[in-house]
Amino acid sequence: MRLYPVALCKTRPGLYNSHMAKKRTKPVSAADDEAEMIRAGVEDRAFPPSVKGFAIEFGEDSTGDPAVWIWFEVDDDLNPSKEKLSELTGLYRSVTSDILKKLGGSPWPYVGFRVPA
Repeated sequence: MRLYPVALCKTRPGLYNSHMAKKRTKPVSAADDEAEMIRAGVEDRAFPPSVKGFAIEFGEDSTGDPAVWIWFEVDDDLNPSKEKLSELTGLYRSVTSDILKKLGGSPWPYVGFRVPA
């Protein structure tokens, strides 16, 4: 199984609850082809300038179902412009939609944004 390195980052409040964060520590494997399909699907798009990279994590969500978290690392900006928010919202929607279409809802995709520590 191919694992993607995840940098230690501060998460933005409200992206997921603490119960979900605890559940993510339980190891859940994903098929190499599934992980590669998700990685390629995320990479195969233009990123807004504020996105510096991304990480992919597999685990279980708060209901115990298989899930994948796609974390986009973004600039630390306490007062983002409407344009920046629109770009990040568009990225969120397109990634979520693409993964749901390709994988049929299992694992369930959770897309979030965080600032590198």
